[in-house]
Amino acid sequence: FLGASAKHKYRLINEHGQQVGAAAEDDSGLMERMFFGDSRGLTVRVFDNNGREAIKMVRPVSFIKD
Repeated sequence: FLGASAKHKYRLINEHGQQVGAAAEDDSGLMERMFFGDSRGLTVRVFDNNGREAIKMVRPVSFIKD
C-alpha cells in the first residue's frame, strides 16, 4: 500500500513489536536530489495498518542554508 514510487519505506511498531502502521518518503527524483541535496523538498506519508493515509508531512525546498 505504500506505492512503487516511494524512496524510503519504514515500518512503525509499538513497544510490543507489533506493526501499527508504515511511513514512506515520496521519491523526489534524481535531478532534485542532485541540485538541492538535503535542502530538497520532502514529503513523508504515514499510513495505518489498513493502508489509509493518516498523516502527510511536507517540507518545502530550502534555498537558504544555515
